[in-house]
Amino acid sequence: MTPLDARHVQAHASHDVADLEALLPVRRGFWTDEELLADSGLGSVAVLRKLCGSRWLAADHGPLPEGGRRRVWTFGEVVRANVVAEIASRSSIPLLAVGMLLGRATATWVNEAISLRLRTDAILKGRIETPSSRRSRIIILDGREAWIETAPEMFELISSGMRLNGAGMDVPRIARSHPEMRLHALFRRGMSIHVLDLASLELGVFGLVREQLSIAP
Repeated sequence: MTPLDARHVQAHASHDVADLEALLPVRRGFWTDEELLADSGLGSVAVLRKLCGSRWLAADHGPLPEGGRRRVWTFGEVVRANVVAEIASRSSIPLLAVGMLLGRATATWVNEAISLRLRTDAILKGRIETPSSRRSRIIILDGREAWIETAPEMFELISSGMRLNGAGMDVPRIARSHPEMRLHALFRRGMSIHVLDLASLELGVFGLVREQLSIAP
């Protein structure tokens, strides 16, 4: 759980359900589906459901003012949705394929690659921080293999035999050993080399949350 998510849990518990509806997402402690789509850039509930199905995103549930429950999202999940939207926009890889790829990289690796804790701490303290991760790159070779940076210039295979487009879209798991290779060797290994540097992503949700926190409750 990120610092903002911890803050959200406290905020959610300290208000009546009806009062929560009038608050901005960061103040009330959660985003609705519509708010996540708007702030992350995903675009549609159908895509959101598919990313949940791929297990890249995971919803929480909260009460409705009129009774019953609904799907809600913590700040960390909104950031992960924003990462998917930004990578898809810059790389022309379909949104669902990006979510599957990031799932193979793991949320822990992605959080470190985008410096999630550093940036959320900075927001709470009124500062602006840029990502500082030294292992933030995913390399896609010939559209078939995906490697993540585990140390500077060192990469680990996370998927082989991928299909990133079409009806047969798939990002298979590596069953047993995860081969490692240095960057210069990877460049010799493939003809088509696609580098995704997550540390360079301009994640707009951080700016939106900073603006929301500057507005008096």
